[in-house]
Amino acid sequence: GKLFLAGGGDTGIVHLLDAKTWTEIGKFELNSDGFTDAYPNDIAFLPDGKTAIVLDVATQKVVTLDIATRKITSRV
Repeated sequence: GKLFLAGGGDTGIVHLLDAKTWTEIGKFELNSDGFTDAYPNDIAFLPDGKTAIVLDVATQKVVTLDIATRKITSRV
């Protein structure tokens, strides 16, 4: 099905939702791996639909998310 991502602001969470039902089916905790005070702002899926990029405006990092594994794969 179709998915979408929503930033949780100062919670540091990126919510993964089913676009049809608006049900949360996963989430990404950006406040992890030694990072705190995350604030996910801009979010985009890459064309493959398997990866998403998030701008964390608090830590000034671009975070890469693997949608299938529900894991953070990089921060630069």
